[in-house]
Amino acid sequence: IPAGSEEAYALEDVFPPGASCIWSVRTAESTSAEEGLHQSELLVYVDGSRRVVALAERPTPDELFSFEQEFVQMWRSPDELRSQMRSDLTEGVIGEMKAHQANWSLCTAVRALLRSALIRDVHREDRASLWREVQDRWL
Repeated sequence: IPAGSEEAYALEDVFPPGASCIWSVRTAESTSAEEGLHQSELLVYVDGSRRVVALAERPTPDELFSFEQEFVQMWRSPDELRSQMRSDLTEGVIGEMKAHQANWSLCTAVRALLRSALIRDVHREDRASLWREVQDRWL
């Protein structure tokens, strides 16, 4: 959303002074904190230190919830996966989830809480190089 545009003017309460633009990112998530599938737009910008900062969430065109300066980590999937993404399948899955308004089951919530996100590599002694490899593939 470029500075000076009609939409930027409508967002003047959250538009950072001096920013040339902000980004609107569509999000969808299923969490135990929300009923069904929560879809929204996240408004973000890149500050002078090249950090991504969340400005506000816009669940509907008429709602806007601003954040205090909240930094966001952006990750992207490896090129091999991104090159095979099919937006028609993604939209179809989101449509099905929305139609069924599926909530997290208790079992899913327990697995998410108890399952470790630890990356184990028994063949690699140098954990710093493993971390660099993960970052190279996902950042």
